[in-house]
Amino acid sequence: VQQWRLLFLGLGLVILLLAPVASQWVPFYYSTSMFLGVLLVILILLFQ
Repeated sequence: VQQWRLLFLGLGLVILLLAPVASQWVPFYYSTSMFLGVLLVILILLFQ
């Protein structure tokens, strides 16, 4: 479980660093929202 937390922490930091660049690219918003929606559903199903 600890490895997953570290992985998500690393992903979060990368996303924060890429945010200014990604905000210039409009399709990023759509792909990110879709990805986050799917990820949330998976997490909710896993932790029921």
